[in-house]
Amino acid sequence: NYGLGVSSSMLEVQAPNNIGFYTGISSTRTERMRLTQAGRLLIGTTTESTFLLDVSGTARVTESLNVATTSGSLNVNSTTNPLGGKFYCNGAAFTRALRVDGDLQVGYGTSYAFLNAGGVTNVLQIQGSGSLNVGINNASPSYKLDISGTLRNTTDAYFATSSGNVGIGTTSPAAKLDVNGGTLNVT
Repeated sequence: NYGLGVSSSMLEVQAPNNIGFYTGISSTRTERMRLTQAGRLLIGTTTESTFLLDVSGTARVTESLNVATTSGSLNVNSTTNPLGGKFYCNGAAFTRALRVDGDLQVGYGTSYAFLNAGGVTNVLQIQGSGSLNVGINNASPSYKLDISGTLRNTTDAYFATSSGNVGIGTTSPAAKLDVNGGTLNVT
């Protein structure tokens, strides 16, 4: 049974299966949208999925998109790019509050926040609980800035080793303070 009517100021369309919305005429018409018997709305596709709304193509939301459930998530995926999808904030071209290309994890625990990238854990860790210590490649920073690994200035003006030696003008300091070249001025 098919039906078309008005009830309580609402247009009612009844069909035993799906309802299709087309543009064009007769032989040149194209299906643009489909409401399935299961209550799923398909736009730009005729293949039913498990999603209540399935859009094939580019979609635009001009105000806000709200994902609000206790177990909900916002997944940005790409079926053609192995690095995954992209999530942009602030909308303006090349101005991003957040951009993720590939493997990036941002999370938090009971007293810390962390950043993992490229499969490397604890790239950046910020401890809370009043200390606000920051760790780079360090899951448990004990100091305001706690770096696990080598600290180096890109121009080799100074260099610190894991043994605690600091070099100025050298990348391999042999003493606690090793100055190579120039004049040392102590006042």
